[in-house]
Amino acid sequence: MRRRKFCSRQKPFDSAGISPFEHASPRLADVLLNNLQTRMKALIIFGAIVGFLIGAGFGMASSSPWPATLWRSCAAALVATILTRWWSRVWLQGLRDSLNQRRTRRPSSTPFIQPVKKL
Repeated sequence: MRRRKFCSRQKPFDSAGISPFEHASPRLADVLLNNLQTRMKALIIFGAIVGFLIGAGFGMASSSPWPATLWRSCAAALVATILTRWWSRVWLQGLRDSLNQRRTRRPSSTPFIQPVKKL
């Protein structure tokens, strides 16, 4: 079974067929979730670059030889990539859940309030 990708053009409909988000402007969650694969790749590459720069910075600060600095930089890039991948999945899943929650939320009617009896 093929899983459908999220698309910001898909609009939820209530039982009457009317979309509550007919005139809503695109939200940050829509933009981030629209091209999920591209965003995930960009976040992972960004994490690898940051990890490599941190490893290289610490290697140069400790005045290690170049081969050791390069090795530590590559290891730091790998660790940062794994952490960035985990964090971005958690973050994007939270965005997806909150967007789905907003779309499926039904407007609740105001509860009936009983008048206060005088003593």
